[in-house]
Amino acid sequence: MMSFIQRMVSIVALIGCTVPLRLPAGECPVVRWVQRRLERPVGAGFVPSNVYRSSQTLPADLRRVAVLPLVIPSSSEQMLHAQETLGSAVGDALSRSMAFEVVLIEPEALRRLTGRSDWRAQEPLPRALLDYLRQQKDCQAVIFAELSQFQAYGALQIGWKLKLVDSREAGVYWAADQIFDAGATSVAVAAKRFAQDHDSESSRGAGSQLILSSPRRFGAYTLSALFATLPSR
Repeated sequence: MMSFIQRMVSIVALIGCTVPLRLPAGECPVVRWVQRRLERPVGAGFVPSNVYRSSQTLPADLRRVAVLPLVIPSSSEQMLHAQETLGSAVGDALSRSMAFEVVLIEPEALRRLTGRSDWRAQEPLPRALLDYLRQQKDCQAVIFAELSQFQAYGALQIGWKLKLVDSREAGVYWAADQIFDAGATSVAVAAKRFAQDHDSESSRGAGSQLILSSPRRFGAYTLSALFATLPSR
């Protein structure tokens, strides 16, 4: 017996994909759209809540943001693996948000300027680094990124501490401290929706399931969800 989804796809294939299109039903755009709608995870998606905003909007002159290297809480094998897997994820996700022009600061450059390859958000940045970001990189703000939790076995868990700080006056525009647990229903729903919306057409079905077991893909979802809470432009 045909399932409800199969019946709907068959009906839409007959209505929407007529002979002149000369496309197999599986390649019909109408059928693909219906399949995506019917396969959409049901339920409330997770919304980050532990977020601070200094105001509802960002300054109009805040155009370029420097992203500092990802900081990990320890040098354990698991955290080093997480740093390698997610090291570029913050800059990638911020670029995709299209909120700012992103400037990546490499660990080597940071070490040359400050004698250290990473800095946490609660630590005051050296004046020389702030001057470098403003004058040499033309950055009006800087993103601190710290991985607070990472669990790759069992249900994926990724925790972030992120902070957007003015490089001119050191004021905090936005901060987030959130743990995402793939074992939580609302997080799984939101992650699968993210995968459906962002994976390629050919891998969407598989991607919506794999995202719950892939640190790289799940990390991309978590950062996208957090950067969606930035003050508006």
